[in-house]
Amino acid sequence: MSILLLLKAGDINRYTILSERLAREFAISGEWHFSESYWNVAQNWHRMAKDDSALKCSMIEAAECNISLAQEGLNGQQPQNAYAAHWMGRGLEGLRRAKANPARIAEVHRKFLSLQKEALSDLKPFDFDPESLPGLKENRDKVQETVTKHVSGLDFERAILRLALLGQPTDYESLKKNELENADHTIWDKICGANQLDGSGKVADVLAPIGFGEDVDETALRKKLVQTACMIYWPNAVEWRIDPARRAISEEHPIRTRDLAFLVTNNPFIPEGHEGIYLRGIQAGFFGDWLLAMHLLIPQIEASLRHVLQQYEVVSSTLESDGTQKERDINQLLWDETAEDVFGPDILFDLRGILIERFGSNMRNESAHGLMHEGAFYRGESVYLWWLVIRLCWIGFRSSPPTELP
Repeated sequence: MSILLLLKAGDINRYTILSERLAREFAISGEWHFSESYWNVAQNWHRMAKDDSALKCSMIEAAECNISLAQEGLNGQQPQNAYAAHWMGRGLEGLRRAKANPARIAEVHRKFLSLQKEALSDLKPFDFDPESLPGLKENRDKVQETVTKHVSGLDFERAILRLALLGQPTDYESLKKNELENADHTIWDKICGANQLDGSGKVADVLAPIGFGEDVDETALRKKLVQTACMIYWPNAVEWRIDPARRAISEEHPIRTRDLAFLVTNNPFIPEGHEGIYLRGIQAGFFGDWLLAMHLLIPQIEASLRHVLQQYEVVSSTLESDGTQKERDINQLLWDETAEDVFGPDILFDLRGILIERFGSNMRNESAHGLMHEGAFYRGESVYLWWLVIRLCWIGFRSSPPTELP
Protein backbone atom coordinates (compact mmCIF):
# COMPACT_ATOMS: atom_id res chain seq x y z
CA MET A 1 0.00 0.00 0.00
CA SER A 2 2.91 2.37 0.66
CA ILE A 3 4.15 1.76 -2.88
CA LEU A 4 0.67 2.35 -4.31
CA LEU A 5 0.40 5.58 -2.33
CA LEU A 6 3.80 6.69 -3.63
CA LEU A 7 2.62 6.03 -7.20
CA LYS A 8 -0.80 7.57 -6.46
CA ALA A 9 -2.41 4.38 -7.71
CA GLY A 10 -4.77 1.70 -6.36
CA ASP A 11 -8.40 1.48 -5.30
CA ILE A 12 -8.71 4.13 -2.57
CA ASN A 13 -11.93 2.76 -1.09
CA ARG A 14 -10.68 -0.84 -1.01
CA TYR A 15 -7.34 -0.03 0.62
CA THR A 16 -8.83 2.45 3.08
CA ILE A 17 -11.14 -0.28 4.39
CA LEU A 18 -8.26 -2.79 4.48
CA SER A 19 -5.95 -0.39 6.37
CA GLU A 20 -8.54 0.39 9.02
CA ARG A 21 -9.51 -3.30 9.43
CA LEU A 22 -5.89 -4.32 9.96
CA ALA A 23 -5.34 -1.39 12.36
CA ARG A 24 -8.29 -2.53 14.51
CA GLU A 25 -7.22 -6.18 14.44
CA PHE A 26 -3.73 -5.32 15.62
CA ALA A 27 -5.23 -3.10 18.35
CA ILE A 28 -7.37 -5.98 19.62
CA SER A 29 -4.27 -8.17 19.91
CA GLY A 30 -2.33 -5.37 21.67
CA GLU A 31 0.12 -4.83 18.80
CA TRP A 32 0.06 -1.07 19.15
CA HIS A 33 3.02 -0.27 16.86
CA PHE A 34 1.47 -2.19 13.97
CA SER A 35 -1.93 -0.68 14.70
CA GLU A 36 -0.48 2.84 14.60
CA SER A 37 1.32 2.05 11.32
CA TYR A 38 -1.91 1.01 9.61
CA TRP A 39 -3.79 4.02 10.95
CA ASN A 40 -1.00 6.16 9.42
CA VAL A 41 -1.45 4.34 6.08
CA ALA A 42 -5.21 4.95 6.34
CA GLN A 43 -4.50 8.64 6.84
CA ASN A 44 -2.66 8.76 3.50
CA TRP A 45 -5.58 7.08 1.71
CA HIS A 46 -7.94 9.63 3.27
CA ARG A 47 -5.69 12.47 2.14
CA MET A 48 -5.76 11.08 -1.39
CA ALA A 49 -9.54 10.91 -1.20
CA LYS A 50 -9.64 14.42 0.36
CA ASP A 51 -11.84 13.08 3.16
CA ASP A 52 -10.92 15.44 6.02
CA SER A 53 -13.37 13.98 8.51
CA ALA A 54 -12.08 10.42 8.10
CA LEU A 55 -8.50 11.73 8.12
CA LYS A 56 -9.07 13.34 11.51
CA CYS A 57 -10.51 10.11 12.93
CA SER A 58 -7.48 8.13 11.71
CA MET A 59 -5.09 10.64 13.25
CA ILE A 60 -6.87 10.38 16.58
CA GLU A 61 -6.81 6.57 16.47
CA ALA A 62 -3.06 6.60 15.73
CA ALA A 63 -2.48 8.92 18.70
CA GLU A 64 -4.57 6.67 20.94
CA CYS A 65 -2.27 3.76 20.01
CA ASN A 66 0.60 5.67 21.64
CA ILE A 67 -1.51 6.31 24.72
CA SER A 68 -2.40 2.63 24.95
CA LEU A 69 1.29 1.76 24.62
CA ALA A 70 2.00 4.13 27.51
CA GLN A 71 -0.66 2.49 29.62
CA GLU A 72 0.83 -0.92 28.82
CA GLY A 73 4.14 0.28 30.27
CA LEU A 74 2.41 0.96 33.58
CA ASN A 75 1.05 -2.56 33.91
CA GLY A 76 2.94 -5.20 35.82
CA GLN A 77 4.74 -5.25 39.13
CA GLN A 78 7.27 -2.54 38.20
CA PRO A 79 5.65 0.34 36.29
CA GLN A 80 7.97 1.93 33.72
CA ASN A 81 7.11 5.58 34.22
CA ALA A 82 9.80 7.02 31.93
CA TYR A 83 8.78 4.63 29.13
CA ALA A 84 5.12 5.47 29.64
CA ALA A 85 5.82 9.21 29.72
CA HIS A 86 7.56 9.03 26.34
CA TRP A 87 4.61 7.37 24.61
CA MET A 88 2.04 9.47 26.45
CA GLY A 89 3.84 12.58 25.20
CA ARG A 90 3.74 11.30 21.62
CA GLY A 91 0.06 10.51 21.99
CA LEU A 92 -0.63 13.98 23.39
CA GLU A 93 1.08 15.66 20.44
CA GLY A 94 -0.84 13.40 18.04
CA LEU A 95 -4.16 14.43 19.58
CA ARG A 96 -3.20 18.10 19.34
CA ARG A 97 -2.30 17.82 15.67
CA ALA A 98 -5.56 16.00 14.99
CA LYS A 99 -7.46 18.77 16.81
CA ALA A 100 -9.13 16.15 18.99
CA ASN A 101 -11.67 16.89 21.72
CA PRO A 102 -10.14 19.51 24.06
CA ALA A 103 -11.33 17.59 27.11
CA ARG A 104 -9.50 14.46 25.95
CA ILE A 105 -6.36 16.48 25.21
CA ALA A 106 -6.47 18.02 28.70
CA GLU A 107 -6.98 14.58 30.28
CA VAL A 108 -3.97 13.09 28.46
CA HIS A 109 -1.88 16.17 29.23
CA ARG A 110 -2.53 15.74 32.96
CA LYS A 111 -1.51 12.09 32.75
CA PHE A 112 1.62 13.05 30.83
CA LEU A 113 2.71 15.63 33.45
CA SER A 114 2.07 13.14 36.24
CA LEU A 115 4.12 10.45 34.50
CA GLN A 116 7.01 12.85 33.89
CA LYS A 117 7.14 13.65 37.59
CA GLU A 118 6.92 9.98 38.61
CA ALA A 119 9.58 9.09 36.05
CA LEU A 120 12.20 10.98 38.09
CA SER A 121 12.12 8.11 40.59
CA ASP A 122 13.20 5.75 37.78
CA LEU A 123 16.45 7.69 37.27
CA LYS A 124 19.21 6.14 39.34
CA PRO A 125 22.58 7.85 39.86
CA PHE A 126 25.65 6.22 38.42
CA ASP A 127 27.24 4.34 41.31
CA PHE A 128 30.80 5.67 41.36
CA ASP A 129 32.89 6.62 44.38
CA PRO A 130 35.53 9.22 43.40
CA GLU A 131 37.35 8.43 46.63
CA SER A 132 38.31 5.12 45.04
CA LEU A 133 40.58 6.90 42.53
CA PRO A 134 44.22 6.42 43.60
CA GLY A 135 45.68 9.56 45.17
CA LEU A 136 42.55 11.71 44.77
CA LYS A 137 41.77 12.11 48.46
CA GLU A 138 45.39 12.80 49.34
CA ASN A 139 45.72 15.45 46.60
CA ARG A 140 42.44 17.11 47.54
CA ASP A 141 43.39 17.25 51.23
CA LYS A 142 46.75 18.75 50.30
CA VAL A 143 45.18 21.43 48.08
CA GLN A 144 42.59 22.30 50.74
CA GLU A 145 45.33 22.65 53.36
CA THR A 146 47.38 24.87 51.04
CA VAL A 147 44.38 27.07 50.25
CA THR A 148 43.52 27.45 53.93
CA LYS A 149 47.07 28.60 54.71
CA HIS A 150 46.99 30.94 51.69
CA VAL A 151 44.13 33.05 53.14
CA SER A 152 44.92 32.69 56.86
CA GLY A 153 46.84 35.02 59.17
CA LEU A 154 46.15 38.10 57.04
CA ASP A 155 44.20 41.32 57.46
CA PHE A 156 40.66 41.08 56.09
CA GLU A 157 41.16 43.02 52.85
CA ARG A 158 44.25 41.02 51.90
CA ALA A 159 42.45 37.75 52.66
CA ILE A 160 39.55 38.82 50.40
CA LEU A 161 42.01 39.69 47.65
CA ARG A 162 43.51 36.22 47.82
CA LEU A 163 40.04 34.67 47.79
CA ALA A 164 39.03 36.71 44.74
CA LEU A 165 42.14 35.68 42.83
CA LEU A 166 42.10 32.08 44.04
CA GLY A 167 42.28 30.32 40.70
CA GLN A 168 40.71 31.41 37.44
CA PRO A 169 37.22 31.16 35.93
CA THR A 170 36.65 28.23 33.61
CA ASP A 171 39.17 28.21 30.77
CA TYR A 172 36.67 27.93 27.94
CA GLU A 173 39.15 27.17 25.16
CA SER A 174 40.93 24.47 27.20
CA LEU A 175 37.62 22.92 28.18
CA LYS A 176 36.56 22.89 24.52
CA LYS A 177 39.86 21.37 23.40
CA ASN A 178 39.67 18.62 26.05
CA GLU A 179 36.06 17.82 25.15
CA LEU A 180 36.88 17.45 21.45
CA GLU A 181 39.93 15.32 22.23
CA ASN A 182 37.89 13.06 24.51
CA ALA A 183 35.20 12.83 21.83
CA ASP A 184 37.80 11.31 19.47
CA HIS A 185 37.84 8.22 21.66
CA THR A 186 34.08 7.64 21.79
CA ILE A 187 31.24 7.46 19.30
CA TRP A 188 28.44 8.08 21.77
CA ASP A 189 28.29 11.90 21.81
CA LYS A 190 28.66 12.06 18.05
CA ILE A 191 25.51 10.08 17.30
CA CYS A 192 23.38 10.30 20.46
CA GLY A 193 21.81 13.32 22.10
CA ALA A 194 20.35 13.85 25.56
CA ASN A 195 17.46 15.55 27.31
CA GLN A 196 17.73 17.90 30.28
CA LEU A 197 14.87 17.44 32.75
CA ASP A 198 13.67 20.06 35.19
CA GLY A 199 12.62 19.38 38.76
CA SER A 200 9.17 18.15 37.73
CA GLY A 201 10.46 15.80 35.01
CA LYS A 202 9.62 18.04 32.06
CA VAL A 203 12.10 18.23 29.18
CA ALA A 204 13.76 21.64 29.62
CA ASP A 205 16.25 21.38 26.77
CA VAL A 206 17.57 18.95 24.17
CA LEU A 207 21.22 18.24 23.44
CA ALA A 208 21.69 17.13 19.83
CA PRO A 209 24.57 14.83 18.78
CA ILE A 210 27.69 16.97 18.33
CA GLY A 211 28.55 15.36 14.97
CA PHE A 212 31.87 14.48 13.33
CA GLY A 213 34.99 16.43 12.35
CA GLU A 214 34.32 19.82 10.81
CA ASP A 215 30.59 19.15 10.98
CA VAL A 216 30.55 19.63 14.78
CA ASP A 217 27.33 21.26 15.95
CA GLU A 218 28.62 24.32 17.85
CA THR A 219 25.39 24.77 19.82
CA ALA A 220 25.41 21.13 20.91
CA LEU A 221 29.10 21.39 21.82
CA ARG A 222 28.45 24.48 23.94
CA LYS A 223 25.68 22.71 25.84
CA LYS A 224 27.98 19.72 26.36
CA LEU A 225 30.71 21.99 27.75
CA VAL A 226 28.26 23.62 30.13
CA GLN A 227 27.08 20.19 31.27
CA THR A 228 30.70 19.14 31.89
CA ALA A 229 31.43 22.31 33.86
CA CYS A 230 28.28 21.84 35.93
CA MET A 231 29.07 18.21 36.74
CA ILE A 232 32.84 18.44 37.21
CA TYR A 233 34.60 21.82 37.09
CA TRP A 234 32.41 24.03 39.30
CA PRO A 235 31.86 21.43 42.07
CA ASN A 236 35.59 20.61 42.14
CA ALA A 237 36.59 24.28 42.24
CA VAL A 238 34.26 24.77 45.20
CA GLU A 239 35.30 21.65 47.11
CA TRP A 240 39.04 21.96 46.52
CA ARG A 241 39.58 25.73 46.69
CA ILE A 242 36.69 28.14 47.23
CA ASP A 243 34.88 26.61 50.20
CA PRO A 244 38.02 25.87 52.27
CA ALA A 245 39.10 29.50 51.76
CA ARG A 246 35.62 30.82 52.65
CA ARG A 247 35.53 28.81 55.87
CA ALA A 248 39.05 29.85 56.85
CA ILE A 249 38.26 33.56 56.41
CA SER A 250 34.96 33.18 58.31
CA GLU A 251 36.76 31.61 61.26
CA GLU A 252 39.30 34.46 61.51
CA HIS A 253 37.13 37.51 60.78
CA PRO A 254 33.69 38.77 61.94
CA ILE A 255 32.50 39.50 58.32
CA ARG A 256 30.53 42.67 59.01
CA THR A 257 28.99 44.49 56.05
CA ARG A 258 31.08 47.58 56.79
CA ASP A 259 34.20 45.43 56.54
CA LEU A 260 33.17 44.47 52.99
CA ALA A 261 32.38 48.03 51.89
CA PHE A 262 35.76 48.43 50.14
CA LEU A 263 34.57 45.86 47.56
CA VAL A 264 31.56 47.86 46.40
CA THR A 265 32.22 51.54 47.11
CA ASN A 266 32.66 53.64 43.94
CA ASN A 267 32.86 50.46 41.91
CA PRO A 268 32.03 50.92 38.19
CA PHE A 269 30.71 47.35 38.10
CA ILE A 270 27.96 48.21 40.61
CA PRO A 271 25.13 50.68 39.87
CA GLU A 272 24.82 53.49 42.40
CA GLY A 273 22.34 52.57 45.13
CA HIS A 274 22.89 48.82 44.74
CA GLU A 275 25.96 48.58 46.96
CA GLY A 276 24.06 47.55 50.10
CA ILE A 277 22.36 44.66 48.32
CA TYR A 278 25.72 43.34 47.15
CA LEU A 279 27.08 43.66 50.69
CA ARG A 280 24.24 41.66 52.22
CA GLY A 281 24.52 38.98 49.54
CA ILE A 282 28.28 38.56 49.88
CA GLN A 283 28.02 38.51 53.68
CA ALA A 284 25.30 35.83 53.55
CA GLY A 285 27.63 33.67 51.47
CA PHE A 286 30.38 33.84 54.10
CA PHE A 287 27.82 32.57 56.62
CA GLY A 288 26.72 29.75 54.29
CA ASP A 289 23.20 31.17 53.82
CA TRP A 290 23.04 30.42 50.11
CA LEU A 291 19.27 30.84 49.94
CA LEU A 292 19.60 34.50 50.93
CA ALA A 293 22.85 35.07 49.02
CA MET A 294 21.46 33.87 45.69
CA HIS A 295 18.17 35.75 46.02
CA LEU A 296 20.13 38.96 46.60
CA LEU A 297 23.02 38.52 44.17
CA ILE A 298 21.45 36.98 41.05
CA PRO A 299 19.25 40.02 40.23
CA GLN A 300 22.18 42.34 40.98
CA ILE A 301 24.41 40.59 38.45
CA GLU A 302 21.78 41.38 35.82
CA ALA A 303 21.67 45.02 36.95
CA SER A 304 25.47 45.25 36.82
CA LEU A 305 25.67 43.79 33.31
CA ARG A 306 23.16 46.37 32.11
CA HIS A 307 25.03 49.13 33.96
CA VAL A 308 28.39 48.19 32.42
CA LEU A 309 26.97 47.90 28.90
CA GLN A 310 25.37 51.32 29.23
CA GLN A 311 28.80 52.75 30.10
CA TYR A 312 29.97 51.38 26.75
CA GLU A 313 26.98 53.11 25.09
CA VAL A 314 25.20 49.83 24.35
CA VAL A 315 21.44 50.31 24.16
CA SER A 316 20.08 47.98 26.84
CA SER A 317 16.38 48.55 26.15
CA THR A 318 13.94 48.01 23.31
CA LEU A 319 11.39 50.32 21.73
CA GLU A 320 8.07 48.61 21.10
CA SER A 321 5.60 49.53 18.35
CA ASP A 322 3.24 51.05 20.93
CA GLY A 323 5.95 53.39 22.19
CA THR A 324 6.77 51.49 25.38
CA GLN A 325 10.36 50.60 26.26
CA LYS A 326 11.52 47.38 27.91
CA GLU A 327 14.86 46.57 29.45
CA ARG A 328 16.71 43.64 27.90
CA ASP A 329 16.98 40.86 30.44
CA ILE A 330 20.01 38.76 31.33
CA ASN A 331 19.14 36.11 28.72
CA GLN A 332 19.98 38.75 26.10
CA LEU A 333 22.66 40.74 27.94
CA LEU A 334 24.93 37.72 28.45
CA TRP A 335 25.09 37.16 24.68
CA ASP A 336 25.97 40.76 23.83
CA GLU A 337 29.27 41.04 21.94
CA THR A 338 30.37 44.00 24.06
CA ALA A 339 29.83 41.98 27.24
CA GLU A 340 32.23 39.34 25.93
CA ASP A 341 34.77 42.01 25.00
CA VAL A 342 34.58 43.51 28.50
CA PHE A 343 34.43 40.41 30.68
CA GLY A 344 36.09 37.85 28.41
CA PRO A 345 34.80 34.46 27.22
CA ASP A 346 35.74 32.60 30.42
CA ILE A 347 33.68 34.70 32.85
CA LEU A 348 30.82 34.89 30.35
CA PHE A 349 30.87 31.09 30.00
CA ASP A 350 30.54 30.67 33.77
CA LEU A 351 27.79 33.29 34.09
CA ARG A 352 25.79 31.84 31.20
CA GLY A 353 26.23 28.29 32.45
CA ILE A 354 25.15 29.00 36.00
CA LEU A 355 22.47 31.60 35.33
CA ILE A 356 20.73 30.87 32.01
CA GLU A 357 21.93 27.66 30.34
CA ARG A 358 19.46 24.79 30.79
CA PHE A 359 22.22 22.16 30.62
CA GLY A 360 23.90 24.16 33.37
CA SER A 361 22.09 25.41 36.47
CA ASN A 362 19.72 27.97 34.86
CA MET A 363 19.47 29.56 38.31
CA ARG A 364 18.32 33.00 37.21
CA ASN A 365 15.35 31.71 35.25
CA GLU A 366 14.36 28.93 37.63
CA SER A 367 14.64 31.10 40.76
CA ALA A 368 12.80 34.00 39.10
CA HIS A 369 9.86 31.73 38.28
CA GLY A 370 9.82 29.95 41.64
CA LEU A 371 10.90 26.60 40.19
CA MET A 372 13.81 25.99 42.58
CA HIS A 373 13.19 24.24 45.88
CA GLU A 374 15.12 25.41 48.93
CA GLY A 375 17.78 22.69 48.79
CA ALA A 376 18.69 23.60 45.19
CA PHE A 377 20.23 26.86 46.41
CA TYR A 378 22.78 24.93 48.46
CA ARG A 379 24.56 23.27 45.54
CA GLY A 380 28.12 23.99 44.50
CA GLU A 381 27.06 26.34 41.70
CA SER A 382 25.79 28.85 44.28
CA VAL A 383 29.16 28.90 46.04
CA TYR A 384 30.99 29.24 42.72
CA LEU A 385 28.74 32.12 41.59
CA TRP A 386 29.25 33.86 44.96
CA TRP A 387 33.01 33.61 44.49
CA LEU A 388 32.68 34.89 40.93
CA VAL A 389 30.76 37.94 42.22
CA ILE A 390 33.57 38.71 44.67
CA ARG A 391 36.07 38.40 41.83
CA LEU A 392 34.00 40.70 39.60
CA CYS A 393 33.74 43.24 42.40
CA TRP A 394 37.49 43.13 42.98
CA ILE A 395 38.36 43.60 39.31
CA GLY A 396 35.36 45.89 38.75
CA PHE A 397 37.46 48.83 37.61
CA ARG A 398 38.52 46.85 34.56
CA SER A 399 34.90 46.90 33.39
CA SER A 400 34.91 50.67 33.10
CA PRO A 401 35.58 52.11 29.62
CA PRO A 402 38.87 54.00 29.29
CA THR A 403 38.75 57.73 29.85
CA GLU A 404 39.73 59.86 26.87
CA LEU A 405 42.41 62.27 27.98
CA PRO A 406 42.67 65.75 26.40
